[in-house]
Amino acid sequence: MKPINRREFLRRYAATSLAGLGAYSTLSGLNMMNALAEGDDYRALVCVFLYGGNDSFNMVVPVDDVAYESYREARRNLAVPKDQLLRLNARGSDGVAYGLHPSMPRIRDLFNQGNAAVVGNVGPLIVPTGRDDYLENRVPLPPRLFSHNDQQDFWQSLNGDVAQPTGWAGRMADALGSMNTNRKLSMNISLAGSNLMQTGYSTIPYNLSATGVVAPKSDTLLTGFGREIRRRDAIEKLLQQESGHLFGDQYRNTMSRARELSRDIGDILN
Repeated sequence: MKPINRREFLRRYAATSLAGLGAYSTLSGLNMMNALAEGDDYRALVCVFLYGGNDSFNMVVPVDDVAYESYREARRNLAVPKDQLLRLNARGSDGVAYGLHPSMPRIRDLFNQGNAAVVGNVGPLIVPTGRDDYLENRVPLPPRLFSHNDQQDFWQSLNGDVAQPTGWAGRMADALGSMNTNRKLSMNISLAGSNLMQTGYSTIPYNLSATGVVAPKSDTLLTGFGREIRRRDAIEKLLQQESGHLFGDQYRNTMSRARELSRDIGDILN
């Protein structure tokens, strides 16, 4: 993707996030999107979750001589040459100076301008754990440690000792739900499908694709000879009927909400 500014990001994605919170846009209703994009009080939490993982040991690298030698010994032929690292203008909490991988000049600039930060040495552990702690079983450990899929779930649920049916962004939206005056649109909006992180006890993320709204399939079938109008009329009649069955009524409500949101948000994006 070409770089885009904040206003263009809001216009293109209707203040949504990639597996994160597009929260504040829902507080004032859909028609406030443009006004929020123009103002200075807009806040969104945008999360990019790398399911494939990230080699962070080669992303943020110590540049002080002693620390770099320890890094180089550990990484061996994978080590980034010291003279290629992009120096950061602040030291870490350990007093060591660091640099970024040479492919990250824009992140380096943001950091040096005070607009980015690095939070290192984190993971889905229960307590701080060293190598000997692990080998000698001194401390409690997350279940199924070293299982890639399970640890992804723990990252998203923010609970390292037991599996959770909800994620931290979903529970966050549950807590903020009373502030959302537009209850039709979820406070959590995803460009990458449903996910545990955004799922709460009462919050279900609204999913868009990277190209915009994904309309219900009934709107994308054959349209010639008045088929679309007749099909929509039939669907509207079906959606107005109560089945008297828990699952049937839930499906009806979900479909109605999806159709309405696809029209509203589609119009705004267009």
